[in-house]
Amino acid sequence: MRSARTIAMVVYEFPKIAQTFIVSKFLGLRKLGWDAHIMCNRSNPTSWELFTELPAAAELTNVIHISANREAQLLKLDPDIIHFEFDSLAFGYSHLKELLHSKIIMSVRAHDVGYLRPGQEHRYQEIWSHLDALHLVSKAIWRHARAQGCPKTLPHFIIPII
Repeated sequence: MRSARTIAMVVYEFPKIAQTFIVSKFLGLRKLGWDAHIMCNRSNPTSWELFTELPAAAELTNVIHISANREAQLLKLDPDIIHFEFDSLAFGYSHLKELLHSKIIMSVRAHDVGYLRPGQEHRYQEIWSHLDALHLVSKAIWRHARAQGCPKTLPHFIIPII
């Protein structure tokens, strides 16, 4: 039995200089007692040197999971919460909500949700019904999400990136 709630933060790369907010969130969650994990496809060793607040990569081997097989990572960890830090990462994983009994959160930081190519009009339908919460960076992106079928009853939080 775990003593702390486990959250899996799903990103493409960690750490990444253009995404200092993810490093801050990860460290903040750990400081608050969360068993925070990073699920990523890659990690550039030179990037670690730029984040002096991060413990050495070797100290975090049990919570930084680097693999292209994201589903296997998540199944092994069995987190309480899965947070897809970018909406594009969430596609194809909505079945994990029922399989793992995890809460699912997705962040939308760009206007991608509002600009779909022909044939992609229903792209987000798979995701909306499986989300427990949505994080957006602006009211404009919330309007785009609503236009793509996001239910107005879905709990959402508008937290701008500073």
